Amino acid sequence: MGQCLNNGQPNVADKTQDEQQAATQTKDTPNESATAGGDQKVYGDQGDTKKEPETKPQEETPAKQEEAKPAKQEEEKPAAAATTTTTSKPAKPQEETPAKQEEAKPAAAATTTTTSKPAEEPKATPSKTEEKKDEEAKPEPEEPAAASVSYQDVSEHVRCVDSSKTYGGYPLENMFTDSSDYWCSAESTNVYLTFDCGTNAAKIAQWQMVMGYDCGKVTFSTSDSKSGPWKTLVSGKPTDNIDLGKKNQRYIRLEFDEVDSGYVGVQQVQVRIVEGDEAPKPEPTKSYQEVADKVRCVDNSKTYDGYPLENMYNDSSDYWCSESGDDVFLTFDCGTNAAKIAQWQMVMGYDCNKVTFSTSDDKRGPWTTMTSGRPDQKIDLDGKNKRYIRLQFDELQSSYVGVQQIFVRVLEGDEVPKPADDAPAADEKVQQIFVRVLEGDEVPKPADDAPAADEKKEAEPEPVAQEAEEPAAGGAAPATGAGGDMADENEADFDVADDAEDITLNEQLKCIDSYPKQDDLATQAQAAHSGSAYEMMTLSEYEATKDVWIKYDVGTLKIDTLEVGFYEALHASTVKIYTSKAEDGHYELIKMKRNLPKKEEKTFFLKSKHERYIKIAIADRTSGTASINKVKFNGFEPKVSSAPGAVGGIVEFTSNVSVYQASAKKESAPNVLKNNADVLAFERGATAWIIFDCMRYELDRIVITFEPKCVPMLVKFKMSDVAPRYSFNIPSSKKFNLDSCFKPQHDAAWNKVKQVQTLQIDESCYTQDGFKRYIMLEFSKFYVDELKVRRIQFFGQLSTRIPDDDEQFQVRFDGDGSEAKKDDSTPYKPDVVDNSPTQQGMPIANIWKPEDHFFWMGQYGTDPYITLDTGNNKVESILVKAYPSYTYKTLKISTGDKPKSKNGWTLLVQDDEMTSKMTDGGTYDLTKYEVKKYIKLEFFEFGMQVFGLSSVKLYGPGEFLDHKESKLSMEDIKNMKFKDQDLVQKYIDQMQKDHIAVITQMAVQASQAKPVLGDQWMDLKRKYYDAQGKMLWAYTEPYAYLADTDYERDQILMAMQKQKEECAQFTKEQLDNEVAMEKKLAKVGEDYKAQGEIRTQWSEELQAHQKEWHKKIFSIWQDPKAKLIWQEWKNAVKTNPRQISSAFTVAEYDNCITQYAMRNDEDGLRECFGILADLFDQSMEQEKEMLHKFFVYQLNSNYLYQTYARSFSYGIPPVSIVVDAASQKGKVDAIAFRVSATQAQKIVISTADELREVKQQSEDADDDETEIDYSNFNIIGQLDLSKFDPKKRKGEDGGEGLSLDETKVKIDRKNQRYIRVEFGDWEEKANWCSLQCKRMKFFGTDQSGVKIVTATKSTGGQDAENVLKEDDYSMYYTYAIGKNHKEAIEDRIRDKVCEGVNYLRKSRGGKISKHDKHFVKFLLCFQNERNYAEMLYSAKLVMGLLRKPLDIEYKRLQDTNAGILTLALDPQYRCDKSFRSNHQCLEWDYNKWYKPRNAMFWPQDLKPLADEWTKLGLNLTDPEFKQLRRTSSFEPDKSFVSSDDLAMEYLNLIAYKLDSGFQKAMKELFKQNREKMGRSYPTGNADLDVQSGPVKTKARQKIKVDLKYYVQPAPQCMAVLDIVRCGIVCEDSEELCSLYQLIMERFKGNIMRVKNAFDDIKKGDDSHGYRAVMINIKFGDESLLPKGYEMVCEAQLLLNAYYQVRKDMHLGYGITRSEDGGQGKDTKPFVVLARDCAKFGALDI
Repeated sequence: MGQCLNNGQPNVADKTQDEQQAATQTKDTPNESATAGGDQKVYGDQGDTKKEPETKPQEETPAKQEEAKPAKQEEEKPAAAATTTTTSKPAKPQEETPAKQEEAKPAAAATTTTTSKPAEEPKATPSKTEEKKDEEAKPEPEEPAAASVSYQDVSEHVRCVDSSKTYGGYPLENMFTDSSDYWCSAESTNVYLTFDCGTNAAKIAQWQMVMGYDCGKVTFSTSDSKSGPWKTLVSGKPTDNIDLGKKNQRYIRLEFDEVDSGYVGVQQVQVRIVEGDEAPKPEPTKSYQEVADKVRCVDNSKTYDGYPLENMYNDSSDYWCSESGDDVFLTFDCGTNAAKIAQWQMVMGYDCNKVTFSTSDDKRGPWTTMTSGRPDQKIDLDGKNKRYIRLQFDELQSSYVGVQQIFVRVLEGDEVPKPADDAPAADEKVQQIFVRVLEGDEVPKPADDAPAADEKKEAEPEPVAQEAEEPAAGGAAPATGAGGDMADENEADFDVADDAEDITLNEQLKCIDSYPKQDDLATQAQAAHSGSAYEMMTLSEYEATKDVWIKYDVGTLKIDTLEVGFYEALHASTVKIYTSKAEDGHYELIKMKRNLPKKEEKTFFLKSKHERYIKIAIADRTSGTASINKVKFNGFEPKVSSAPGAVGGIVEFTSNVSVYQASAKKESAPNVLKNNADVLAFERGATAWIIFDCMRYELDRIVITFEPKCVPMLVKFKMSDVAPRYSFNIPSSKKFNLDSCFKPQHDAAWNKVKQVQTLQIDESCYTQDGFKRYIMLEFSKFYVDELKVRRIQFFGQLSTRIPDDDEQFQVRFDGDGSEAKKDDSTPYKPDVVDNSPTQQGMPIANIWKPEDHFFWMGQYGTDPYITLDTGNNKVESILVKAYPSYTYKTLKISTGDKPKSKNGWTLLVQDDEMTSKMTDGGTYDLTKYEVKKYIKLEFFEFGMQVFGLSSVKLYGPGEFLDHKESKLSMEDIKNMKFKDQDLVQKYIDQMQKDHIAVITQMAVQASQAKPVLGDQWMDLKRKYYDAQGKMLWAYTEPYAYLADTDYERDQILMAMQKQKEECAQFTKEQLDNEVAMEKKLAKVGEDYKAQGEIRTQWSEELQAHQKEWHKKIFSIWQDPKAKLIWQEWKNAVKTNPRQISSAFTVAEYDNCITQYAMRNDEDGLRECFGILADLFDQSMEQEKEMLHKFFVYQLNSNYLYQTYARSFSYGIPPVSIVVDAASQKGKVDAIAFRVSATQAQKIVISTADELREVKQQSEDADDDETEIDYSNFNIIGQLDLSKFDPKKRKGEDGGEGLSLDETKVKIDRKNQRYIRVEFGDWEEKANWCSLQCKRMKFFGTDQSGVKIVTATKSTGGQDAENVLKEDDYSMYYTYAIGKNHKEAIEDRIRDKVCEGVNYLRKSRGGKISKHDKHFVKFLLCFQNERNYAEMLYSAKLVMGLLRKPLDIEYKRLQDTNAGILTLALDPQYRCDKSFRSNHQCLEWDYNKWYKPRNAMFWPQDLKPLADEWTKLGLNLTDPEFKQLRRTSSFEPDKSFVSSDDLAMEYLNLIAYKLDSGFQKAMKELFKQNREKMGRSYPTGNADLDVQSGPVKTKARQKIKVDLKYYVQPAPQCMAVLDIVRCGIVCEDSEELCSLYQLIMERFKGNIMRVKNAFDDIKKGDDSHGYRAVMINIKFGDESLLPKGYEMVCEAQLLLNAYYQVRKDMHLGYGITRSEDGGQGKDTKPFVVLARDCAKFGALDI
């Protein structure tokens, strides 16, 4: 592995093919070798083997990195080759373990241990020059010219005191030896050496070097300080004799440029002064004493498992290794005397470029920086340290930091570090314990006489001279074990209580004391309670006989279980639990566990048998220190009321609360109502809010548990009778100012902030305005990037103020409010009831989603599991499918009766072959097991240390379980009996899942295949690209079978074959391009900059290549008329967007965009969609329809809006900084910025003389909430940032950002007191709008007087004030806050729609204006998938309210036994039973020309038909059928009409002809009936009459065919029976029954069907209580059409009471009926809703 795990170092030399193969088969465990000449341990297949101890399979230890020395250009000394021996430990898939760099100890030569293999030339050591040179050929110093000046060589007096990174084994000392050794740089860029010319700054005349690796140029600079600033002296070639002219100061710096070989090597420096000049005087010699063994490491960042801190103190090749490269530090204790450290140096396992030394009197800081340098250099600390020294490692060369050995020195004679309380050294063990009692006293009783673990001891007087049972602070612990006082608790004897909850953060539970004392006890306790493996409380006591402990006051809480865990590097193996009635009283030992293994949490089963105070004592600690990373209390809080749910009793009713809506992701919102490790994270923004449905409860208080450092300063409490967000645009019912902190990094301040906050709700919230069901909590003034809430609990009581007719409740949706207990055996929907912590943004709800790209991810560092409640369902089998990228090996499926049981699980299945099941998952038959109520899934041995679960399916009988379906095949699609869009879409979704899974698997396997370009790699890459290419043609085939005609189907299949052929060439080119790229990478070796450039170029070319081929492949299947229709569409948008030609169909308009404009006129497409988006924005502002509904329908279709109308970044506000320059009194000439990275394209500077605070403009702002009104600011300067190279501006691919000179904006002293700087105009394609600004400099004035007034909230604590600092480390980092424009208008539409339907509530007025109703329908044309569910829910609730008077009227009809309840079709009036639809009425005629799936061509097929219909008397407005015609890709000149389109045209021509006759007949019958009954006619009431409806539009007919009638015989349009229809409104039941009988008599023998919605109470449920009697009549009129031309028409008989409500229901009904949509592209509910609302007008959609 040496050649692979180089971490930035040159590779070892090329191996033979066999050796390379052997190397790739080795494992990544550190080699263990003997010293030279000793015995060696041999691993693998080399003779007798000795295996390393086994570790957990999923863990991987850092592998040691063996480095070869770089070979010098000349041949004098070949570089020694290092070989790597390896163990048989398995390597972790996909992840490279840290390899150790073998480096020499300071001032000592490196020792290389080798295996029995012959030494090999390092693969990537700096190559030698091709021409070999003899030793004599080396450049010799030039002889001084014959002149009067003589020189003296002083090289030995000039020391190198600083350098760029050194290649291991080629130290600086080599330059000063008389040998062929040389110093070698590790890199080829930024190479420098700094020399000290002595305390007298000796004047150097000449400088010359002998080079090991030469370069083209060296530049000499000088300074009085070794850290600069530097003044350039001269430059030249390194081997030249360079004249420095005696112009130097004390330090001389050499910078090497024009490096071609990859390294700089200096073999010898020759430095001369003029004879007689003073030679360099060295610093006074100091003697040092080594004290590394007395300096202990007392704190550190996370440790990689198996590489502990102790390794730094061993004289071996072992080393300490950090777990990652993030925030790596070590803290050392210099003893109680704070010994003064003179020098510090390290031998590194994993190197970095910078280590910073800081010091403090406290090991937690605050820290004062002393100095910095490279870890492998001798760093002078000059005795300036305090007791503790902290080393911070930065500029890492790999993903780890490894420290092999530390060298710590004090000046000879200075005091050495004294350990605390004579603490033992890290490797010192306690050999023996002596415990004594007074002579004659009773000795300890054997363990057999000890009380049981859960038995409480009787109080006994303590022995006078015997040690106490419980140690005082720092006192000795009681003896344990054999002969001790307590046996270890046996977990198998206990289990957790069913109703125990996590109460760790309960406000009663407090951590009150510790030993040793902790100044920040609350903060440390928070860390231990956080649940994170890497946040911890650290307790140190170096006297091994003393316990450390923490003490808790648990109040009235009862603890069921207590869980304790340790950070593995600072572990403790014994934990004891004590309890006491008083804080300072006697503590009794009640539980103990010993020999605790690392990384294993232990559970103590207290089972409520404890007193108020609990002490956790810890013994047997690593190096005297224990780091506790988990303390979790599970238990119970005493119930306030013994009658939950009883009126008058305050109870917790959290289980009755649900989340309605939140500004966070809705699927994560319910986390706050659960008591588990998951949190609700609100995305960064000005506010975060969440709306709850509290049902019938009145609140007494709300208890909120926040994550550490996430407590906001303000919580607003609001109430409303309806739930949608718009309804909370009201003043707050109550504001709560929380005690919080405004700076995330201020630990001391946060130490005082409570994580648990209680909001006490005043009863006046209910007494003033009545009961409100919904509440909103709005969090603001928080200064973390993401506000995280762990839990919200609700306490209160059932309300007594809810009237019976309260519109907030409907029995249909909410039940009757009773608290009756449901039958425990009743099945319900299965759900997750417990799981390990979740990675933010990957919620557990994702496992129920059908798409595999949504998945649940377990939090890094935790053992993932989920527990399912089966819901009393009989589960027969289970499917478990992981996300393909996150491979794992083992799945365990268990079952139990308790959801959180520790021991009550029965293992059903263990599958160790999950790696092979990543594509389809594993399905397991559970019928042979006894499956209990809960199922637990556990996952082990991960390829990438994290795990993602895509899907869990529970199969079995019943409505709540999945039902097994066989996989669809193309044969299923080919054999469809009808055009089933849902089936095709299901098959396409299945194909897409399979393709993505295969592509992901191939990508993962290819990334693991070694060597790159090998046979396995090539095979996997070929499959990968083939799978990608297949996605470009495979979906064409199923779509072909949705074609209306066989002719079109065949044309599309021909196109597919052509696409397939083209894809073969496309994928071949893709592979060839990547192969070429990999070969280029191989040539540049470890030149990472060159690698980056090659990869970037390949990526850009790849995208261009893909775009070109996609266009080529998709254009094969293109509507020939697409270009012509595009021009028509484009012209309509530009000239008259209120109209659009009906000459083309919706499909043709869609195709002209997708098949032509997107490939050939993207600029025109962006222009047109920009126009439409502007008009739609104006429409929303003015509440006026400014464009055709069809354009609104198209605007947000298939991602067109965000792609072409408004970019992702459109509408996101700029980053703003406001400064006060008042103290200047003068003016500012210019402002410049040092910008590290930004996506902003413009800087705008404006100014004003005052800041105007006004009330916030948002609708929900309270009166006391203000914001700055910038309307008085005038622009005085701008800078266009788009002119800069994007990579440079964004800091990408080595881009350095923008300098002060580049961003200097002149404002010519035009500023007033306040200056505002805005970074905005974000890149169109940016999906991340951020700013990283290191400096803002003001010219012409005193910078120190400028103050930041306000700025966009920073992220990561990097505040705006940092831009005024003059250092290289501070930065202002922020990103723009706000929704993009698309999300904003989608939410505005949602609010307007919900508000519109809620107008129909009596509490909201009960009416909606005609204008508002039509405008809401206009807005609904915008496809709003994101908010569809909420709009539907609001509509359904209002429809439920509107039905109440209908239900009352129906009850009255039942009570009076009204005749309408029994109306039914008498057989004597029925037509022939064979008549069931329009098929039987007209097939005698259309069967002459109609054939299913037939294409009828113009003119031979169609012209005769047009002539025949005209002669018949049908009114053909388009006699040539131009609006129905189509063409195909391969025969564009042959136009045709599908026979189904022609059948619909035929049916509608007949409908329009017969409509007038049908309406006339119905009006005559209505009049006749009124007169017969002696009632007035005209009625005097416009509603009491025949309401003649228009002929049903083709749009609505098509929707009904797509959703309902597609299963009917062809042509399906004939199944629509209400194309010609009318409603007849009757005064009462008697009139309706009389009219019914009259119609029966009039159309006797022609009544096809009667549907009476009054004859069964259940029939009103599907129509929201609306009922009518619908009569389908076979109708013909020989005065209009010849005999035989009949169709089914519909007459609806309505009661006036129902008709009045129907008018109000119209808007809600239009929304709710879309719910019946399907899964196809055109049948999804939100699409159906938009289509339905956009149907008005001539356009047929």
